[in-house]
Amino acid sequence: MNPEKKIAVVMPAREERKSIQEGRLLERVLDEIPKGYEPSLYVSVSNAQPDFVDLMEDISSQEDRIKTINLGNPDPRGLAYAYLYGLRQAVNDGAEMVIEMDSNGAHDPIYIREFLDRLEKGLLFLQDLARKVK
Repeated sequence: MNPEKKIAVVMPAREERKSIQEGRLLERVLDEIPKGYEPSLYVSVSNAQPDFVDLMEDISSQEDRIKTINLGNPDPRGLAYAYLYGLRQAVNDGAEMVIEMDSNGAHDPIYIREFLDRLEKGLLFLQDLARKVK
């Protein structure tokens, strides 16, 4: 049996309570990751009010696949830094694949399976090509 591939989803967040809590965005993301993958979801929270940080930390404490990264408030480094910091943490934790998504609901989790399918096909092609080049 093949071991599960570690996949990470990185999301920056500020005050996306509606999409995260009411829209069940985090659960929907995890539900869309098919068997054969070991998912982790990294939510980089920056410039958020304390109650939103508390919400995210509460969610993380109840679901070990969700990790909250509190970048603080104020945090002048911006959105790109939140993505990059989450990406770095995911890679440091052993992620083999990373998907970046917005936490405001702009990216629909329903496309994760298709994205992974296409990514896997590309990875297989690159692996085959690499074997031929040796």
